Amino acid sequence: MISVPESSAPPADPAVANDYDSFAEAYSAENEASLLNAYHERPAMLALAGDVTGRRILDAGCGEGYYLRQIREAAMQHRAFDSAFASTKVQLCGVDISKHGIRVAAKRDALGHYAVASSADLPLADRRVDALLTHFSPVFVDAFARVLRPNGLLLVGSPGPEHLFGLKQLIYDDPQRHSSPATFDDDAQFMLMKTERIRYQLSLNSSRDIHNLLAMTPFFWTADEATQRRVASLATLETSIDVIVDVYQRSP
Repeated sequence: MISVPESSAPPADPAVANDYDSFAEAYSAENEASLLNAYHERPAMLALAGDVTGRRILDAGCGEGYYLRQIREAAMQHRAFDSAFASTKVQLCGVDISKHGIRVAAKRDALGHYAVASSADLPLADRRVDALLTHFSPVFVDAFARVLRPNGLLLVGSPGPEHLFGLKQLIYDDPQRHSSPATFDDDAQFMLMKTERIRYQLSLNSSRDIHNLLAMTPFFWTADEATQRRVASLATLETSIDVIVDVYQRSP
């Protein structure tokens, strides 16, 4: 199996996942309206998925299901229809290692299908998914190829070289830029259709937002407590957002 290492989701170790749940509980209450939704550039990534009407969509590493709820909202606005038949408009599925994230996702989207599972071992039958999203999460090419239908879409969001470099400079003595994301267009199972790079400056003006940003990055797991407190005590922060989205098509 070919895999691209995890870039910003918490480690898959169960004990660490439990630690993630401990702060995700408090974070989720404000996440929907937070500027941190923009930091992942979710709207731009969703636009690359195209028309999802009548399709089955899987978010591998869905967290609290924000992407999927945005997809359902877009599908419902496509044309007026009785909400009783919403599940036939678009079928949404999400998996994540975080129990808390899946509980929140299922509560906020009663029509979706959510499971606590690893993206390496997806609890879906073969060739049942029309489009698969994964953003800042591990990529398991063979597992994704198994569940995607022929000609299905795979959207992979990865950090670009400058992503959150301003934050890194506050944490590390010798901060390194991200390497270019690994691609697998030479894999016979997929063909790279397009690549989009999304870049902008993010300005944070409260210590709470800065703390939340740090907590939802891999830097949280490597910074010592003193560094965490120092960064979280800042009143302002300027940092770059640099996201690369690769769109692949499953081979027929």
